[in-house]
Amino acid sequence: MLPRMPQFPRLLALVCFALCPVASQAVETPAGSGEKTQNHLIQGLGKDSVELDESWAFHLGDDPAWASPSFDDSQWGKISAGKTWGAQGYYSYTGFGWYRYHLSIAPVVDAPKELALLIPGIDDSYEIYWNGTRIGKNGELPPSPDWYISQPPQTYGLGQLQSGVLAVRVWKAPLASNDPGTLGGFEGAPVLGGSAAIAARKAQIDFKWLRSNQFFFGLNSLYALVGLLSLLAWWRDRKQWLVFCMAGYTLMQVAGTLLGGLRIPWPFGITVGLLQPVLMIQDISLWFLLVLLYFDGHFHAARGFSDFGDHCRSGAAQEAGLSALGGRYLCVYYRNDICRSECRNAICPVHALDAGREAECAAVRRQWQSHFTARSCQYTPAALRCVCGLQVFD
Repeated sequence: MLPRMPQFPRLLALVCFALCPVASQAVETPAGSGEKTQNHLIQGLGKDSVELDESWAFHLGDDPAWASPSFDDSQWGKISAGKTWGAQGYYSYTGFGWYRYHLSIAPVVDAPKELALLIPGIDDSYEIYWNGTRIGKNGELPPSPDWYISQPPQTYGLGQLQSGVLAVRVWKAPLASNDPGTLGGFEGAPVLGGSAAIAARKAQIDFKWLRSNQFFFGLNSLYALVGLLSLLAWWRDRKQWLVFCMAGYTLMQVAGTLLGGLRIPWPFGITVGLLQPVLMIQDISLWFLLVLLYFDGHFHAARGFSDFGDHCRSGAAQEAGLSALGGRYLCVYYRNDICRSECRNAICPVHALDAGREAECAAVRRQWQSHFTARSCQYTPAALRCVCGLQVFD
């Protein structure tokens, strides 16, 4: 006969067995349900500030009644404000969502007279309610939505120190093709404190952002300087297309930074509408810049491109017998010491300077004949220079 189990251990075992399914369900569910309304006690709120991070009541959808402090949100889910709702079980959700937070502030001796709230960032537009009264908004909600891609943290005054309910109505825009599904709602925990403490907290965040972007600012300043100098160089000589493309690439880089990299609150429609042509011009300028650099390296003999037509009308070109040639011509002048190698090998004239190199010149000329045809290359001992006239194909 088996000995009887004592009564107390048997009861303890039954209680543990009954509680095990409940505990595992709470861990697996992204948002709790069926809990009582939770009041968050804020103690010692003096000159410091406090982050409102955990246990925000959250619900999808939209109802103006949810802004009321008397509304019962005990059946709502619980999520953190330190992460977006897409990272907490509401993946790829777009549309309206409401956050609610019940505050109970314990009075202290050095408590601030007025409260303020700092919002690091919310994706995308939102309205903030304190005890049922709207105290601020950012962007525009449907039916005419508008929001900002980049902006600094925002601060809002809550009025006199008191307990109450903080409600945030959020609208998330439809995801773009390159957006992850983890977006939406709070991007960082809001901060509650006195007006002076919140102002100091915002200044600290702004300073940290400025310090972390010093290299980025310096690089874009260099882009702006190179772009302006290139544009001035092209303005003085409109045939310098290389520097024109350089100006287009560098200045569009600066324009893109102004639109999306300096936390200037441009509306979404303006930012995207201007950013697309800016990126297009930048890409086109880069491609033309690379092509011009490539051909400039391969056709280095054509060093007088900016002097097109000018030298061909000079007296030296007349002496070289180039005046009788028709069409468009490019005159290239070389010093005496490089005249023979450059005029023969790079340009490969019809009239070779040395009769023994005619076969070599013909082979080189066939290689480049799709780009230009050398008509004349004469060495003038009196002037100690070589004048080459090239007919350039259109």
